[in-house]
Amino acid sequence: MSAECYLSLMTREEQKQETYKHLKLSCIDVINDIGIKDIQVKDIIANAGVARGTFYFHFEDKEAILEDILQDYNRFLVKTLSSILKKFNNHSGRKILEQIADEVITFLETNTVFIHVYLEQMTSGKNVKRVRDGVNPELES
Repeated sequence: MSAECYLSLMTREEQKQETYKHLKLSCIDVINDIGIKDIQVKDIIANAGVARGTFYFHFEDKEAILEDILQDYNRFLVKTLSSILKKFNNHSGRKILEQIADEVITFLETNTVFIHVYLEQMTSGKNVKRVRDGVNPELES
């Protein structure tokens, strides 16, 4: 089934969500290709194959999509670390910390876009704690 045919079977809301995800994945592709320093909205929409208006329907600007990507990575990392804490609930603190350290290192090695986006946010004066604090409620579950 072609992508166009697939999209035509989806509700409008599902299409919006798919486009939103597609834009973020395209942004990650562009960051991997050219780096974060020189990325522009035109690069993201060219890679995604969408109109500029479609991008701005979903995101206010380039910084908004980068922050959204960073939040996704933060949520994933928090979820992973939370599952470790639950899994090793009855083990020693050292064993838990070793497992967490392994997961964080693996995460950073396999998610270089996270590092690029996080550093860009930090060096541009963005409050990265605001992103982190928005994710912290997941730790309580």
